[in-house]
Amino acid sequence: MIFKSLKSSLFFFGGLGTALVLGLSPAAPVQAQPAQDLLTVSGNASYLQRIAMPPEAVLTVQVQDVASAMVLAESREAFGQRQVPLAYSVTVARSAINPRMRYAVRASISIGGETQFATTRTYPVLTRGAPSRVNLLLAAVPEVGQPASPSASAPSTSASTSAPSVRLALPATFAGVLPCTDCMGVAHILTLQPDGSYRLHRTDLGKPVEPRVEAGRWTADQNGKRIALHSSTGNAGNPMFFSVRAHATLRQLGNKGQAIESAAHRDLHRMAQVDPVNEAAAAPPGAKADAGSTTRPATPALQDSYWKLVELGGQPVAMLPGQEREVRITLASQGQRLMGFGGCNALGGSYALSGASLKFDPLASAMRLCEPALNALERQVLDALIATTGQRIDGQRLTLLGGERVLARFEAVALK
Repeated sequence: MIFKSLKSSLFFFGGLGTALVLGLSPAAPVQAQPAQDLLTVSGNASYLQRIAMPPEAVLTVQVQDVASAMVLAESREAFGQRQVPLAYSVTVARSAINPRMRYAVRASISIGGETQFATTRTYPVLTRGAPSRVNLLLAAVPEVGQPASPSASAPSTSASTSAPSVRLALPATFAGVLPCTDCMGVAHILTLQPDGSYRLHRTDLGKPVEPRVEAGRWTADQNGKRIALHSSTGNAGNPMFFSVRAHATLRQLGNKGQAIESAAHRDLHRMAQVDPVNEAAAAPPGAKADAGSTTRPATPALQDSYWKLVELGGQPVAMLPGQEREVRITLASQGQRLMGFGGCNALGGSYALSGASLKFDPLASAMRLCEPALNALERQVLDALIATTGQRIDGQRLTLLGGERVLARFEAVALK
C-alpha cells in the first residue's frame, strides 16, 4: 500500500474497490509504512458456545470510523487448527486517525461466506481514552427459520409479533445509494429491528423533493437468504426485496424478488451504529406534519444537510460519463465529521467551524482508479476543500471561499 501526503493535510488510503483496506493479516508483513507511523488494534476474539470451528472458518476484524462507517483497516485470517479465543491484530496508519473522532472495532466469523458469529455491541478503540487492545465477544447469528406472515392490510409493529429468522445480528442499520431512473441516485438508510419491524429513509439525489420515510414489517424466505419490506405507510402491496449477501451487506433485488442483472451498485452496507428511529417521521402519507416532523427549512443549516456540487472553479458541474453519482458533502454536527463523494471515491475527514470560518483537515479518499476525467474532477474537489477558509449560505446555496475567492458552490438536498 502506498500513502502520500498532499499539502500536509490530505491522505489517500489504498484498497480494493471502494473499501479502505489498510490492515493486513498477521501473515502478511506491512512494508509501506515505518512502524512508528502505524497503530495496532489487537486482542482476542471468542464466543461462549462450545462449538468447534472447521479449519476453513475465517475471522474478520475491522476498524471503523463510527460516524461514517468507513472501514479504516481490516484483517482476515483462517482458523486453521486453532479455536477461540483467537488472537487478532489490525494495523492502522497513524495519519488516518483524528483524535477528535470516534473509532470502533467489530468482528465476524464466517464459514464458506456464511456469517456464523458477529459482535453485537460497539467496542471503542484508539481515541477519547479508548484502548488499543480489546477482547471481543461474538454472538451466534440466529439460525435460519420460517418467515413471519405479514398482514395483507396494515402490518403490526408490535414488539410481541413473531419475528422472521435470518442470519443477521439485529438491530442493524444499512445505508447506501441505489440507482434511480430520473435522478442521480436514491440514498437509503434502512434499520431492521429483531421484532420484524423496520424504518426506511429514502432521498432522491439531484431533485428538489422531500425525502420519504416509511415503516412496516420485514419478512424472510425459508432459507433466510432474502428479505422483503412490507410498508404500512406507503406503497403497500409492493414490497421491496433484498438478498442477504453477508452479515454486513444487503443487495437490492427486482420487484418480484429476482436478481437484477446490472453493473450498477445495488448494495446497502451495515453501519457501525444503529440509526436512531424518528417515530414522528413515519406518519402515513397525507398526514399533516406536526411540530416534531422534519421539514425542509427555507434556509438549510450548514451542518447535517446534504450538499451537492453545482459549481467548481467558476464553472457549472455536470455528471460525467461513467460517474456513479453526484459529487456531494455532508458536514455532520456529531464529531465534526465530513462525509461525501468526490466523483470517483468516497470522501471522509474532519472540519473546524467558527462563525463564517471553515477549514477541512485532514481529508481522506479511497484510491480507486477511475476514468481520467473523473480522477481530475476529484482532484479539483479535494483541492477546493483543502483551500477552503470560509463559507456562506444564500438561500439553498452553500459557497466555499478561499479568502475572497469563490472555490465551489453546492446546493442543499435535505437527507431527513
